[in-house]
Amino acid sequence: MAKYTGWVLDRGEGYSPIFVVAGSAYLLALLVIHLLSPRMTPVRI
Repeated sequence: MAKYTGWVLDRGEGYSPIFVVAGSAYLLALLVIHLLSPRMTPVRI
């Protein structure tokens, strides 16, 4: 990520692409967690 950040900033594109990648990575991780975790059901005592 550090190399990508340096590359983007050297090209003069600002911080917007970095925030887009960071936000997309968060949403992708959330999707993976929801797909891999089993369905939660209420516990009956």
